[in-house]
Amino acid sequence: MDTTRPSTDGELALRNLDSSIDARLASVERNPTLLATRRDAVGLLLSRAHYRGTFDDLATATALADEALERWPEDPTTARIAADVASAVHRFGSAESQLALATELGDTSTSLARLTLDVARGTNLDASLAAADAEA
Repeated sequence: MDTTRPSTDGELALRNLDSSIDARLASVERNPTLLATRRDAVGLLLSRAHYRGTFDDLATATALADEALERWPEDPTTARIAADVASAVHRFGSAESQLALATELGDTSTSLARLTLDVARGTNLDASLAAADAEA
């Protein structure tokens, strides 16, 4: 790993994130039936909300997740999107319910998200850390 090269300037990285979000939201606006674009937009919005503390991004991510749940109620991806948003705003019970729904709908990759919820809630810490070590 080359540690001599500088990393991207933080302001530039945030401008790039802003541009990526604008592009994804425009794509969702043009074609609201593309679930993958909506999923990507939500993920980027949650990242920016995390870095900047922007409540508007959380509100937009919530709206996109809610629309996805209405449009695709039987798709596990929508439940994962809703779980991500719920977890980001510390609605851990709702996040757990959405992960359970995603699993019920066929998603087999919820274990890491469940471990993250356990750590966030401070429950099953020893088991969560052991499982995380095993996954690494």
